[in-house]
Amino acid sequence: MVVDFMVTQPVKKDLGSFVTTTGELVPVSNAEATVAAPLAGIVSTTKQLPFIGKKVAKGEVVALIDPPIRPDGGIGQLGAAYAEAKNRVALAQKEYDRAKRLHDAKIAPLKRVEEAELALSSAKSALEPLEKSMGSVKGEGSGRIAVRAPVSGTVVEVTAGAGKGVEAGQPILRIVNTGTLWLKANLPASEIATAGKSLNATFTVAGLTDEFKPSRLVSVGDMLDPQTRTLPVLFEVPNQSGRLKVGLFANVAIRTGSVAGALAVPKDALIEDEARWFVFIQPSGEAFDRREVKVGVEDGGFVQITSGLKGDERVVTRGAYYVKQAESAAKGGADQGHAH
Repeated sequence: MVVDFMVTQPVKKDLGSFVTTTGELVPVSNAEATVAAPLAGIVSTTKQLPFIGKKVAKGEVVALIDPPIRPDGGIGQLGAAYAEAKNRVALAQKEYDRAKRLHDAKIAPLKRVEEAELALSSAKSALEPLEKSMGSVKGEGSGRIAVRAPVSGTVVEVTAGAGKGVEAGQPILRIVNTGTLWLKANLPASEIATAGKSLNATFTVAGLTDEFKPSRLVSVGDMLDPQTRTLPVLFEVPNQSGRLKVGLFANVAIRTGSVAGALAVPKDALIEDEARWFVFIQPSGEAFDRREVKVGVEDGGFVQITSGLKGDERVVTRGAYYVKQAESAAKGGADQGHAH
């Protein structure tokens, strides 16, 4: 059998220190929208609802709703409610202007102005959702309502069906723009001192071999999760390729500092035995000595050695496992896996 084998001296390297934790890929807060029925009715069978995974554009018609049988339903109901709310705002504005003029002329008390201002604010609040509904629907000749996508993205959930009745405000489907995602990482309470720094991170997800890097730190939470005793940290992750999916769990490495000029060996040089770490030294010829070492930070495939090596020894950096097996075999297997 040919064994891939290499012996080199430890090297001095600047290594980053990291804390490893778990995380989850979630939608960006303003890139997710639930499309709801603006009015009660029946999801029309004349237009197929988008399927899960379909990409839709902002403003695209995603559903048609047939008005209910009762005469006050459909687009007419929305139009009447919108016109009435607009009228209330106009009247409240006139009353506010009048009260302000009278107060300026020292005829009316300030309380009247404040009451008129409160009424105007209330009327505007009632008008706002109706204006949004009018902007998202479009009546057809039959009074059918066309419901449009408020954001561009991918349909991730469909909660209504063609021919089924829906109430006003009932969700029809959910859209998520996955071109940019957030990585929500859970920073252990013992590491919150690093939260004030400019955090850098890398992460991996199951099923993909790549190591991904967020583009920036979005926010650091102010409150620990009472169950996990971790602090939520949000990173922004570009995802134009669409390879990363919402809901994927991630293994996250958050950089917490650096060690300059660390004595380091490749990770493959280390052998773990009963919770202790060892390397194999080649003092001469084909003889090997096993040396216990203490390890520090790990970065880029290299591990810091804090004690156990001087720096001028020849260390088995590739094929250490086979040296260990050969050592055990030479001892007759009596101490298989625990050679000294």
